[in-house]
Amino acid sequence: MSDFDGVEWLENITKPITERKEIAPKGVNTARIITAEKYKSEAGNWTVRVVFEMNNGDNRDHVEFYNLWATNPDSKRISNEMFTALSKACGFKQFPQNVHELVNKTLELGIYHKDESWTNREGEQVNSTKTKIGEYLSPLSSTSPGSNETKSPPRL
Repeated sequence: MSDFDGVEWLENITKPITERKEIAPKGVNTARIITAEKYKSEAGNWTVRVVFEMNNGDNRDHVEFYNLWATNPDSKRISNEMFTALSKACGFKQFPQNVHELVNKTLELGIYHKDESWTNREGEQVNSTKTKIGEYLSPLSSTSPGSNETKSPPRL
């Protein structure tokens, strides 16, 4: 018996037309954590990966990595500061026991955009605009959700 008994195999599949979502605009945006996981990166380092649904799904999801176990002390400190701010904005008084406790938490993110150049796996130089998080705000923050007022981005 197959796990897929009663399911039709499709020979000719048409690709559905999907709307391409834009990145979240600069300013304060509503976010909900839809994925949170601790995993080992390709380089073999443990990290936390969080996926934010932006503005009730109206904008492209945002993925953030927190390298909490980095060997570089500055990278580790910056990741720890950011993850602590995220945890506080989600209402935690200390880190959750399990990273999955972050899933479905809502908060507001102060977003800014930064133009970056980087080299892809094929060795090609790529220019792109990256979405960055400047601050993590609880949903009850004094900054109104429609405000475009954000603090300066963190200095790295």
